[in-house]
Amino acid sequence: MRWRPFLLGPLFKAQGLETSPFNIYTTKGRYMWRDLARTCEELGLTFRRPEPFPQNGLLAARVAHVGFEQDWGEAFCRAVYVAEFAHGQQIGEESVIRDLLAGLSLAADPILARSRSPDIKDRLRATTEEAERLGIFGAPNFVVLGELFWGNDRLEQALRYAWITILCGGLFGASKVYEWMTEVAAGHTFTSNYFFMFYFFLTAIHLFHVMCGFIVLGVLVRHLRDPALRSQVVIENCAAFWHLVDVLWVVIFALLYLMR
Repeated sequence: MRWRPFLLGPLFKAQGLETSPFNIYTTKGRYMWRDLARTCEELGLTFRRPEPFPQNGLLAARVAHVGFEQDWGEAFCRAVYVAEFAHGQQIGEESVIRDLLAGLSLAADPILARSRSPDIKDRLRATTEEAERLGIFGAPNFVVLGELFWGNDRLEQALRYAWITILCGGLFGASKVYEWMTEVAAGHTFTSNYFFMFYFFLTAIHLFHVMCGFIVLGVLVRHLRDPALRSQVVIENCAAFWHLVDVLWVVIFALLYLMR
């Protein structure tokens, strides 16, 4: 899972809202708070409704981006959520952020100085703009292969979507083997001519990448499920691999099927 801190305020304003929809639509808001309390009770988590809500998360988000430059970004994000939703602290106050950093055995002064740098501000602005492009309207959100899942209870659904991708890859592999058998039955082999030499070679290379993709997705799902294994670098590399598979298929489809 790749964490991407962003700001909800600009997303609300882009929709013409000045505050959270849960404050605007009070009936829905009351249900949301009660539902959140039930969820926390079921998970054995302490819950305290923050006042006010929403809070100013600008400093916390900037510090989180500093954390993701190193190796404490996830721990800091969790600490911020606990501070706001379990202890009722004001996460917009610098003193609270300093205490959270101290709790992680981190020196606050250089981190806060770094959080005010232009590139960290630009990075937060970029992730917020990315969230708007993805259609995100709340947090937490999960985006898997372009599909948006909103809410903590949607993580398992997002994981199932990844498994569906593996199934589709398996069906693609089976269809490719059937296609080869059909071509061979029609007398077309690797040595028939240059076209079929390239056809069998390139489609075999692509199928090999798809089979490797099964392993990649298995690693991805395992890292999503197990926080002890979770690595942003591994997950980004898994995503990059599948982009490579997609690009290969676009090229192969254009060369071998459209131009045939």
